Order: sequence, then structure tokens, then C-alpha cells
Amino acid sequence: MEKKSISIVIAAYCGEKYIVRQLESLFRQTVLPDEIIICDDSPDDALATLVKKTSQNAPCNIKYFKNEKQLGPTQNFAEGLRLASGDILFLCDQDDVWKENKVERLLAELEKHEECEVVFCNSLMVDFQLQPLGYGTADTVNFTLQKAEDLNNGKGLMHLLKTPMLYGHNIAFRRSFLKYLLPIPQLDSHDLFIAELCAGRGKIRCVYENLTFHCRHGANQSTQARPCGWMGRVHSLFMKHRKGVDTELRDSFLHARKAWERLKTFPEGECPEKNLEMLKRSADYYERRLSLTAKPRFLRPLYIFTVKGYFTCGYGLRSILRDLVF
Repeated sequence: MEKKSISIVIAAYCGEKYIVRQLESLFRQTVLPDEIIICDDSPDDALATLVKKTSQNAPCNIKYFKNEKQLGPTQNFAEGLRLASGDILFLCDQDDVWKENKVERLLAELEKHEECEVVFCNSLMVDFQLQPLGYGTADTVNFTLQKAEDLNNGKGLMHLLKTPMLYGHNIAFRRSFLKYLLPIPQLDSHDLFIAELCAGRGKIRCVYENLTFHCRHGANQSTQARPCGWMGRVHSLFMKHRKGVDTELRDSFLHARKAWERLKTFPEGECPEKNLEMLKRSADYYERRLSLTAKPRFLRPLYIFTVKGYFTCGYGLRSILRDLVF
């Protein structure tokens, strides 16, 4: 089998406290990348100095790029992907630490399943000192082993639309996926957009292992930590109200709609029609919920039945309660 070249893309921003530790974990990989692309969105050159020093004895090629103007996290990752040359592309957060076999495990999954375009793993949540917080990314969204098996068997694509279980820092994909991903629209989360595209394409697998130490330190751009189990569900219900239910619904609608519009531009047959219909139903579901929550609360019970998909695209009674109360 022909050896695939590997690129790891880091979207960096004021990461002087974290990036050396992360780079060292990449240098210890049992399968080394061919290149590490670092796109620096910082307002100063502090990160550049550290990267230059760390690169001197690196076991792989490090390519550092300083953005002429700040792009933001999503477009910074997009720029890194445009600059990468590998056959297999990994996204990487500057403040995480990878287990030594992460590249090897995800690469093996792609090699074993040639039809697969995207593969992802789970993370163990840790503090800045890498001490475990007692749960992982799978726990925060109730992503069980059974759901992972469903996904791997092609039966659980709706999980990608209902549950934010796919995080950018945990994915690897073939270069062929870039034609669907780029350019990334001006959205708040490239993670969600990738998940929606994967649901539409249907060529995704999960390695149900914690292969990343995902550091929580208060300045992360994604993966908000919260308790597990029923406490996590109650926490989610009320915390999302505080940040604005409308904002969450609007984000979900925009990501689903943009992904559907992107995939519809490709020739018939590249994406299964049933997957595109599922993606469209998800976008329509969030659009109807937005319309409902725009109405006065005392009128919402009269219109709640106009929203189709609470039990297929959403969380059933929990979603209904949120729309009626918040």
C-alpha cells in the first residue's frame, strides 16, 4: 500500500502558554506527520519566537505562517488547510496534548476502510496541568459506544445533526474531502459545518477511544465543559437559555442550511439523496423552531404542533419544553 503523506494543521492564537507542550506531543507520535502547518492569528510575534526555537530539533517539517490580518478561528483553520499538502489532514488545537498513538489509530482506520473520508475519536477532558476532570467529550453529549457503532454501520447519521459530538480537534480526513469543505462559510463553528457535511456525505467513522487530552482553561473556543448524566442535561437546559436559545437555534439552522446548499452544488450521486433529504429536514426543523420562539410565549402552545421533527431531529419533550418556556 502506498504511504500516505500526513499534515497536521494548527490554528494558533496567543498560544504561548500551550503550543510547545502540544508540539512536543506531536513529535512523540508513533507515526510522525510529514508536516505541521501553523497559521498564527496572534496580534504579536511572541508565538513565532517559540515556534522557531521548538522547530530547530523537530523530527518533522514545521511550516509557520503569520496571517497578514486576523482571520478568526474558523478562517484560520481554513487557511491552514489551503496551505497543507498532505494526503491525510488532521486538525489540531494549540492547547491540547495528543496521545502518542493518535495519528497511528486514525490513520489505520482510514486505511482499513477505504470508502471512509472522515474519522474522529474522543477526548479526555483535563485541566491545564493535564489532570483528568472525570469525563470526556463523549460524556458531555451522551455519545455512547452504541451510537458510535450505529454511525460506523451507516445507521446513525442523524446523531451527527442532533449531537455536537464531532469536534475539529479530533478529526482526520482525506484530501478529497477538501472539495466539499472549502471554502468554509463565515460561520461561528467549523466543527458543526464539518459534522453537517459528514452527515450529507455519509462516509465517516468513529474510533471510540480518548486519544486527545483536551485542556479546559477558560479561553477555549469550543467544547464547553459541563457535568455528565442527568445533571448535565439540566445544566444544558438552563445554561443554553442564558446564552440565548435563539442564538443556538440560528447557528444550528445556518450550519445545516449552508452544508445542504454546498452539497447540492455537486453532481447527482456524489451524496446519497436520502442523506441530503435528512440534512434539509434538519435545517427546516431549526427554521420552524426559530419561527416559533419568535412568538410571544403565551401563543406558542397554539403553534407548537407546526414544528415537525422534535423527536427525530431534536430531543423530544426536552426541546419542546425549551421552546415553550424560553
